[in-house]
Amino acid sequence: MNANRKITLIFIVLFFSYGLSKWLGTWDNKLLQKISRLQKAAEQGDMRAQNDLGHIYEVGNGVEVDYTKSVYWYKKSAEKEFAPALYNLGRYYANGIGVNKDPRVAREYYSRSASQGFALAQVNFGKLLLDGKGGDIDYDQARELFKKAAEVGSSVAMYDLGYMYENGLGIPKDDTTAAEWYIKSADRGFWKARNSLALYYAQGLGGVHINRNEALNLLKLSACQGYSIAQVNLGMLYSGNTGDISLDYIKAYAWLSVAIHNGYNDAESLKTEVAEKIGKNEIKKAINAANEYIKRYPSYSNWNAKDKECRLLLQQDEI
Repeated sequence: MNANRKITLIFIVLFFSYGLSKWLGTWDNKLLQKISRLQKAAEQGDMRAQNDLGHIYEVGNGVEVDYTKSVYWYKKSAEKEFAPALYNLGRYYANGIGVNKDPRVAREYYSRSASQGFALAQVNFGKLLLDGKGGDIDYDQARELFKKAAEVGSSVAMYDLGYMYENGLGIPKDDTTAAEWYIKSADRGFWKARNSLALYYAQGLGGVHINRNEALNLLKLSACQGYSIAQVNLGMLYSGNTGDISLDYIKAYAWLSVAIHNGYNDAESLKTEVAEKIGKNEIKKAINAANEYIKRYPSYSNWNAKDKECRLLLQQDEI
């Protein structure tokens, strides 16, 4: 390499290093300025700024994660009955984030937020009522909360209504109505609804015509999004002679492995059974496939994050 080329390359590296550092510095400064403005507004009593500041300390956006400060600012905002802050405190007490876990207190905060029409709080409050956490079971109130949230487009609430009708919780069991809610929820990409609806298509429940190809596609989408139960269901399909899909022990082993990785430990025994059916020459291939699936299909707290990607992968027959 001649001297002129060396000088040119050094210049390019220095230019981009400087440019990137300058850009990052500008971005950091803007973020710090935003936090400073929020801090000032929050201290002056702005309930939105207080809630936003609580969120910043929760996720560590530009600051160190600090749940104590997060709780402080959420509570300041909640004192003014700001629905998102009430919901956030409900989450904290329901899950023990920054506070001692207390579903009774969670109910209180969710209730105050839900009464203002905040759909996320309506769903979470409804689930506490459905499960009897923090107080008595109240199917009627849970159903009404889910209906209100579903009316404004909550796919989770739609699924919860389907679940109540499927299992006859506080109402007569009604597979037709359950299927209607599952379809609405699944169309909006909710992973649990896709898994439940797959069973309806596989068995022709609730007035849905049997369509095993649609059932398989729904399971693939749900599993791709990271839903461990759908991953187990796929593992069972590929390992069992159902006649619906061809046996594929390598895929079965891979799906069961990722389900276990995502927390479904009950699949261990089935995975062992599948491993015993895989020939010695194929087990390495199965393990490699499992490792690849674990990378590709982790469980996400935000199930919607991969919806578009999974739809595309399904179209390309890559799931």
